[in-house]
Amino acid sequence: MNDLLKELEAVALLADRLDQLSDAVAAQRWNEFSMRVPAEPHRDADLVLASIARFLRTHHAEIAEAVRVNRAVREVAENWRVLARVSGSKVDRYAFKFFAYQLDAAIDAHNSAREDGE
Repeated sequence: MNDLLKELEAVALLADRLDQLSDAVAAQRWNEFSMRVPAEPHRDADLVLASIARFLRTHHAEIAEAVRVNRAVREVAENWRVLARVSGSKVDRYAFKFFAYQLDAAIDAHNSAREDGE
């Protein structure tokens, strides 16, 4: 299993624990914030919060850049579709539509691979 997949699984566990901690705050169950000895990294509130903060700090720039690139490529694909609508020849219209489709397919494949942890 690659490191990214392990990290994403850990983040999913931590996110579940954050939900539990949020529920505990709402219900005023403060014992959920106790710390154990030895420490339990996926249970102890201080360690869970620190781990999520570290993950967000580490990956914020990467996530923001991926979103920016995704939007830019989608915009290029939309421009190809506009060219297809206004183009005079059928060959050009087909080519522009094909290029837009290819860009969309590439983005979808990339996003799917990221979700699968590849």
